[in-house]
Amino acid sequence: DDGGTRKGGNYNAILTNLKDGGKIVFDDNDTLPDVKDAVKNLDDDINQKGINPSWIHHDCLKPLQEPIMGTHDLSRIINVGMPKCGSTSLMTFFKEDFYSRHLHCGRKGFCGPCMRKSIQANKPILASCGNFTVWTQMDFETNECIFPQISYLKEIYQEAPNATFILPFRNVTGWIKSLNAWGRKKNTLRKRMGEMCKFPELGIKQGDLLEDATMIEFLCNHVKHIRQFVHDHPSLTLIEFSIEDSSAGNFLASLFHVDASRWGKQNAQDYNKSSISKSAISEKSEIDDGNSEEGSDSAALPDSYREIVI
Repeated sequence: DDGGTRKGGNYNAILTNLKDGGKIVFDDNDTLPDVKDAVKNLDDDINQKGINPSWIHHDCLKPLQEPIMGTHDLSRIINVGMPKCGSTSLMTFFKEDFYSRHLHCGRKGFCGPCMRKSIQANKPILASCGNFTVWTQMDFETNECIFPQISYLKEIYQEAPNATFILPFRNVTGWIKSLNAWGRKKNTLRKRMGEMCKFPELGIKQGDLLEDATMIEFLCNHVKHIRQFVHDHPSLTLIEFSIEDSSAGNFLASLFHVDASRWGKQNAQDYNKSSISKSAISEKSEIDDGNSEEGSDSAALPDSYREIVI
């Protein structure tokens, strides 16, 4: 309330309130276990999500070593990463245990356009677009640029305040090569993103993403944006990991209670003919010329999308 007082059991409200200089108050109905639990949860939250936490400033091209835990009730699991960064692998991982969708929301059409239309109609974007538990890819870059994981975070949070966000990482060189290789030679995913996409939230103008250096800046700003949003909304959970880490399956299995063997490389191809300016990342990340995951996702896409892109 305006006096800066919150009920002891509302841990997320407590944390948010304390950052604004508030305090915890217990009433006569609270038992000693209630008090102990509230203090313990508050301590855990402050230690992990506290004021000026170091994790917000962690290297934007490397995943956090530990999850940032909010409520994590598995009510919604949303991939907030970039295209060509393990989304098909995530779909394979989750689909047997969770109501999941990748890119296309069934009768609702592609997820990105469906979400945009839902916002324009003032409707909830998740419930209106299939009401899935797991969303492994929402963005759409065919004839328009829609990235819900950038532009619609507020709307996602309003509908799913306890959501778990997954943010996959991969070697930035391999990621850009994959974007350059994905699609028709004259209409690659990278080209479409460069020509259509603009993200004022991240300081990216239309045309900027045609440059390697700006593409890396875009990726870095997106990671910072997601971390800040999770920090500002303590009920959210953020799980970052590298898709190139050999322990990724076990890591995800421990958090989602899914068989680790379901994680694996999907839709990989050789993209040696692609190129990227190494100078663009010299100040951001060590260049790794080893094997990276994923080239073309065409086998995993609906026929309508494959006809447009391939």
